[in-house]
Amino acid sequence: MGIVAFKPGYYAYVGSALNNMEKRIRRHVSPIKKVFWHIDYLLRDTKIVEIFSIECSQKIECEIADILSLFLKPVPKFGCSDCSCISHLFYHNHHDTIKDTIESALKNTNLPLNHITCIV
Repeated sequence: MGIVAFKPGYYAYVGSALNNMEKRIRRHVSPIKKVFWHIDYLLRDTKIVEIFSIECSQKIECEIADILSLFLKPVPKFGCSDCSCISHLFYHNHHDTIKDTIESALKNTNLPLNHITCIV
């Protein structure tokens, strides 16, 4: 992607882990890991405030990213090199707005929503 300038604020990243979600989440919150995915680069200089997850046997991350792109500002091409989405990373400068938008998008899937508060 090259160098990307990030504004101060809140970012929502949409990813998938069809198997072993707990392991994927542990990897993202760990400060020690091989930098591989786009999100790994961002997480080196940020902190995770909250994690929302849903249990699903289908890959629906693009559907959720499409919903978020209607209400939040996408960071072009971030996290979506293997699909045709605009982005899988979205920005807003207010925490409550981004949180409410994420919760609404996930509730629209009609799948069980898990909320993990995680301050790293």
